[in-house]
Amino acid sequence: MKSLTVKTEERRYDVLVGPLADCRSRLAALAGKRSLTVVTDEQVWALHGDRLRALLPSDPLFVPR
Repeated sequence: MKSLTVKTEERRYDVLVGPLADCRSRLAALAGKRSLTVVTDEQVWALHGDRLRALLPSDPLFVPR
């Protein structure tokens, strides 16, 4: 997994690039005891949602394309 830091005028955040399984511990830490909220569209969720849910509890928040 590769981590890229994005810096804006107001904040900075990391973008993780790589297989979902490599990000599991980081995503679980972010979610805590809650289900992970994933901002996605229906097409991407259809392709990858089952694999993500197999790693940890997650719920999609769909945005239009």
